[in-house]
Amino acid sequence: MTFIPEIRDLYWTIRHIIQSTFWGVPSGGFVLTFNHKNFTFRTYTVMNPSDKEAGFFLGVFTNLLILGYKEEERTICTDVTNTEQIMKYIFRYTDDEIEIAKIQGSLHAPDDPRFNKSD
Repeated sequence: MTFIPEIRDLYWTIRHIIQSTFWGVPSGGFVLTFNHKNFTFRTYTVMNPSDKEAGFFLGVFTNLLILGYKEEERTICTDVTNTEQIMKYIFRYTDDEIEIAKIQGSLHAPDDPRFNKSD
């Protein structure tokens, strides 16, 4: 699968990471942590992503590389099947903290019809 980002894809990625050091991506089955000063990130991903999750990860990963970021480390999280479990078991988020993160993510998400939940 090849992903060639458009300007709006890069803008979308910047909007998500610009003021955060943590980004959980439920539709991609992964979590990213950032060191913006060094333009690096760490990846935590489910062990067996679906084709849709893998495609979404590829897009975000490609965007980050184009924006000048470098992956510092990748951890494949065994025995987890989704982003919420990564947040809970690796980062020790409570259920309430996960719900708050989902709400904040929805409120700050760029409006892009390509990522509507009905797809």
